[in-house]
Amino acid sequence: MNKSGMPASDPTKFQYFSYDYDEVGNIEEIRDYKLGDPQTGVPQLQSFGYDILYRLTSAGASGGYQGAGDYGPENYSYESTTGRMASKSGVNYTYNSGHFHAVSSLSNGSTYSYDANGNMTYRHVYEGGVWKNYTLVYDAENRLATVTGPVTANFKYDGDNKRVRATINGGLDTVFIGNYFEWNVTAGTKRTYYYAGATRIAMREGSGDLGSGRAWTQRISKTCSQERGEVRNPHQIREGVGVKDPCRTGGVLGG
Repeated sequence: MNKSGMPASDPTKFQYFSYDYDEVGNIEEIRDYKLGDPQTGVPQLQSFGYDILYRLTSAGASGGYQGAGDYGPENYSYESTTGRMASKSGVNYTYNSGHFHAVSSLSNGSTYSYDANGNMTYRHVYEGGVWKNYTLVYDAENRLATVTGPVTANFKYDGDNKRVRATINGGLDTVFIGNYFEWNVTAGTKRTYYYAGATRIAMREGSGDLGSGRAWTQRISKTCSQERGEVRNPHQIREGVGVKDPCRTGGVLGG
């Protein structure tokens, strides 16, 4: 048994887990003392089962305080010849003939369609008590461009295939600068993310007038173009562009 975190009785600690493993290192049980009963100290218990190929065959959690985090039990089966998942908790999977690992339908009525490149183009799924249909369209680079259905969405990308703008239901409009910055044009709020190497370690939220999201990206692009003496697409903002040094990758955005 391995443990992680501190005793659940310490309210200042974020987590306290213990783990049990089988002889090959698969996790068999996870005890979550923070999700368990705070009065008795009995933890929530997650249990996992595996077949002889070490594929997950069962999973479930019980004992969470007032049901927090509990799920299942769920069971999984696999096709004997291909190894693909055959069922999950009694729902059977059927696969697309043109794309080996693409699910085309479920026994619960859900269906899915794909283009020649394997991108999902249509979903018929049961959500919120009703059946819903979604159509997904991709650009020439196989990037998701639009979604239509109960929810509509439009996405724009820069020359490095990074998403720079998302508009949801025609209203929620967000501009992205790599993994470091988000500007909600609709609400006028921003999020700045801070990293130690590749690991995100902090997020700061706030508000302020940066102008429109388009103007913001254009200002950064103009600064880079002037420094380098080159013409640059206003939306071609590389990951890591920051306020302190907007023309170099890997910089950290200021607030």
